[in-house]
Amino acid sequence: MRITSTTFLAGGLAAANLLPRQDTSNIPRPPLGDIPYGTNVASCTLPGKLALTFDDGPDIYTADLLDTLKKNNAKATFFIVGDNGRWQRKNTGDPTGPYPALLKRMHAEGHQIGSHSWSHANFTALSPQGRREELLKLESVFASVLGFIPTYFRPPYTSYDDATNKELKVMGYHNVNFDLDTEDYKGNFEKSRGFVTSSFAAGNSRKKSSFITLLHDIHEKSVSEFVPWVLDEAKKSGYEFVTVGECLGDPSNYWYRDAVTGQAWSGEPLVEPKKQDTTSVGSSGSSSSSSVTVDLQTTTFTSATVTSTTTPKPAQAAATSPASRSGSLVSGMAALLCAAAVVFAFL
Repeated sequence: MRITSTTFLAGGLAAANLLPRQDTSNIPRPPLGDIPYGTNVASCTLPGKLALTFDDGPDIYTADLLDTLKKNNAKATFFIVGDNGRWQRKNTGDPTGPYPALLKRMHAEGHQIGSHSWSHANFTALSPQGRREELLKLESVFASVLGFIPTYFRPPYTSYDDATNKELKVMGYHNVNFDLDTEDYKGNFEKSRGFVTSSFAAGNSRKKSSFITLLHDIHEKSVSEFVPWVLDEAKKSGYEFVTVGECLGDPSNYWYRDAVTGQAWSGEPLVEPKKQDTTSVGSSGSSSSSSVTVDLQTTTFTSATVTSTTTPKPAQAAATSPASRSGSLVSGMAALLCAAAVVFAFL
């Protein structure tokens, strides 16, 4: 394993305990797989599949939705908005907040994660630079939280034109649409149920049809009432719940790019080990200020980077002085060496 970058988040070295933002603006973006880039993809290529997609989250109902999907053994695709005002949180890079935790849970439970832009802007009303900034800003969060960036994108308002597709192709994104709009965002669920039942009936059987649906995890009744109904109806019709990538026959390592190399994501685990292992550095009997603890649960390893995060206790952070900041830097270097030793021990 090669350590190519290092980040320390300790008292005095990083304000507010923020995650490091990674710049993905200059990474290579070669085509991955056979799914076209810069063109509209609106239907599955494999029969009998139901690709549930959820736009505009995460939100306060997303955790409940994940519970429902897990209970029904259903996989889905989430098109994420970065600056999601519904959270009433401007800092989506706060590692203690719900946003990163939900992204990690989505990924850990086998769901696909896609981009829906940073601010849900209408891409046809933006300049090429504006579209690029919307993509890059959200990429920085994905890279920091998950270690990869998606190759699947859904334009906000499903609004795109030739210029949008050109930019998406350059940035290495598939433009994902849908062929079953439930209109759950309108709140008329009787009408929404009609869209679903008529679509399933028109397909006659799961062997002859498949769908990419449009749903939202930002509406309480969509999550609590409508989605469970859709799952039940789909089961009755024999559909298999899949991600968009699966319904297109796209291998899962092509759904994402490595945030450093731009190549197909390696698929290496990003979830921290459950077992906690600590190693202390320092002479016996030394005070806590001269001892460094490496916790595998707060150490994130990706295919290209090793990042060690040491979070001080509140009292320690408040007492940080210029001298202690220098000590933190030395301790941080020791922490990195310990982390590397732990990694090599497992290889």
